[in-house]
Amino acid sequence: MSDEFEQRVIAIIARDRGCKPDRINPTARLYHDLGIAGDDGYDLLLKLEKDFGFDLSTIDWSMNFGGEPTLFSVFRPIAFWKKQEELEPLTVAQLIDAVRAGKLVTGAEPTKRS
Repeated sequence: MSDEFEQRVIAIIARDRGCKPDRINPTARLYHDLGIAGDDGYDLLLKLEKDFGFDLSTIDWSMNFGGEPTLFSVFRPIAFWKKQEELEPLTVAQLIDAVRAGKLVTGAEPTKRS
């Protein structure tokens, strides 16, 4: 049974990904399962921060979302994808918990994004 926070977070993610909310479950990992990477991850979390007002200062963006693909990654795809596989998974459930708690807690030290 889902609560209001879960439904709202999933609705925002579904709208962002262009899919129906029933296609997203709490165990889904943002990058690995939903394909949310780089600036897309940053933008999604800013939307959630704006809607729910939780603290994003504890997230290490580079550990959870990595960078955007570049022209260099086209020529060296193995190196790019290997780095992406090393990302710390961030799940929909963690975002729902963050909304409830008012802050996002991940396993890494926070890194400020400029």
